[in-house]
Amino acid sequence: MRLSLQNQEQFATKILTTFGIRGQRWLDGLPALMDSLELEWKFKIQSVIPNLTYSFVSIVNTLDGRTAVLKLALPGPRCDSEIAWYQANHKAVPALLKMDQIHGAILLEHIRPGNSLRQLVLEGNDIEATRTIAEVIRSLEPLPEDSSLFKPIAELVRDLDSLEDRGHSHLLNKARSIFRELSGNVDSHQALHGDLHHGNIICSNNGWLAIDPHGYYGPGAFEIGAMIRNPHDCLPKHLTLRKLLKNRVEVLVSELPFEQEEILGWAFACTMLSIAWSASEHEILPKTHLEICEILNEWL
Repeated sequence: MRLSLQNQEQFATKILTTFGIRGQRWLDGLPALMDSLELEWKFKIQSVIPNLTYSFVSIVNTLDGRTAVLKLALPGPRCDSEIAWYQANHKAVPALLKMDQIHGAILLEHIRPGNSLRQLVLEGNDIEATRTIAEVIRSLEPLPEDSSLFKPIAELVRDLDSLEDRGHSHLLNKARSIFRELSGNVDSHQALHGDLHHGNIICSNNGWLAIDPHGYYGPGAFEIGAMIRNPHDCLPKHLTLRKLLKNRVEVLVSELPFEQEEILGWAFACTMLSIAWSASEHEILPKTHLEICEILNEWL
């Protein structure tokens, strides 16, 4: 089956908007790349994953009768750090079956049954979901062979600049201060997934596995930053936002080897970072995220 971008207009538009001419060249070369990989890695495409973002992801059939996940992305630092992160970790992650850094290609174990940790939240088991995230964080191996492949999280503080002159200056100044303070001790830094929210933790027959790493380098407590505001489209309705955050912080403090101040600090700073990205990309300041920051700010 030859690779096709039919019915993937939004994906193609996102690639073109983000990467310009380089993105167009990459899109144009995808069919030939797929043909080459099919021959070299010996698979056939079964289906394309819906709702693609910045990578082309498909389920493939291998010659030995198994299925695997093929992920194609523009070659570069982002792809290199993802591959390096998978290579550094051997627990709580899908197996890395094949890789081609030059062409931005990764072949991963297909996780079954494959439902995400969002399901526990939807079922009203938010505390269990939080404990699961803590367990995954404890299972990850933090020491890669080459840390230069990972982006230092201290550099992310620059992304907060998109919140200048948009109000909420007290929150912006606090977030910048936390980034400087908590990312200062480089001796304690480690390889980080960097986007460890409920949608990126998938159920397998052997437990919960983390997928789609961003590949950062920094203090371990940064890993809790993405989950505190997620899943943003289905936060539990039976709890007030304040109670939900209180429960999550209590679980994280009891389950992880980080001080409460670190957990609160990164929960706050990473939520502000998400607001900054939304402001930059969509000209929107998410109301719920701002409410989360106001509550966390009271506890800091």
